[in-house]
Amino acid sequence: MYTSEDVDDIAVDIVPRSTKESVKFSRVQLEDYIINYCSKYGNFVARHPLIIFLLGLIPSLIASSGIGMIRLTTDPVELWSSPGSDAREQKEFFDNNFGPFYRTEQIIIVPKDQTFWEREDSSNFLKKVRIGPVFRK
Repeated sequence: MYTSEDVDDIAVDIVPRSTKESVKFSRVQLEDYIINYCSKYGNFVARHPLIIFLLGLIPSLIASSGIGMIRLTTDPVELWSSPGSDAREQKEFFDNNFGPFYRTEQIIIVPKDQTFWEREDSSNFLKKVRIGPVFRK
């Protein structure tokens, strides 16, 4: 495992000493610049909280302004068939002449034994709980 000193020693062999020193100097300059910039930015934010708040609020309001004009379509006929398609025209003809036809399907499952039963409550063994026939095994 190399440490930072090992890397610097290796860099001395590959890079001339003057270049290595200039890289270190520019790294220090960059760190100083970042520190000064962040300090100035932090002071500005602390002194002008309303401006910072509005700079965040205004773009979010602009981005969300179109939500009032949104039109949600939940009708599957409008979602999956174009207005001029044969299937859509035939469905409209059928609905106008015979009444709307809803393609809903239901299955109702009823247990043979319709009696309620009691079992012990899992949190309180002294208490009995009345259970409906649906939950019988």
